[in-house]
Order: sequence, then C-alpha cells, then structure tokens
Amino acid sequence: SVSGYVGVWRSSLKQLIIRTGAQQANSLTKKCTHLISFAGNTQKHVKALEWGVQVVNHLWLHDSIMTWSWESETGYLAECGKEVLDKNVWTKLKPEDVQQRGVVLDHSLIPRGKLAIGGGEREPRPM
Repeated sequence: SVSGYVGVWRSSLKQLIIRTGAQQANSLTKKCTHLISFAGNTQKHVKALEWGVQVVNHLWLHDSIMTWSWESETGYLAECGKEVLDKNVWTKLKPEDVQQRGVVLDHSLIPRGKLAIGGGEREPRPM
C-alpha cells in the first residue's frame, strides 16, 4: 500500500508495484506486507507498525527494481519519503555493493539540484 504520496508520485509508485508482479492494495490491511510511506507518524503508518507491516520509503521500491531483487528493508525503515526527498537522496545503493550483481550505477546521472516539496501537493519540483 502507498501512503501520503499524491499526484504523479502516487500513480507512478502504484504502477511500479504492479509491474514488479506484486499486488497494490488501495487500503492498508493486515494482509499487506509493505507500506510505502511519505510521512511518518500518520495514522496509517502507526497502524502498519502495530500490525507488523514493513514501513519503508519509496527508495526501497526503486532500488529493488534497479537490482531486480527485493532489497532488505533495513536501510529503508528509518526515514519516510519526505525526509529522503528533503535530503535529495535518490538511492541507498552504492556502486561497489551492487557491482557483483551486474547492476551499474552511474551517480553522475542523478540530479544534483535541491528539491522542494511544493504547496500541499508534496510533489517534488526542481528549484
């Protein structure tokens, strides 16, 4: 399930989930395995933790797709989506960590500009 992302962010995360072959739940239930959360301490976030659902940020999904294997949730639990976007973080993967899996990361392609969370829509836009 996806929580707190809106607009193009929300729809693209849902499409990515579906394209991995996973099921995208519109509502959080005890059957959900993961909640991709934009903001911490929301009602949905707290309920997911209470139910034992893994709460991760969007980088977990993106990095899992880049390596085409489910990444360990451990590195994606501490920060919500807003926090990683505010820090301009685009991946938790390091080139040396994934090189043996045949994945090439070119960090020079990652945008260097700061991101701002705009108006109530919380969609990043270049500054």
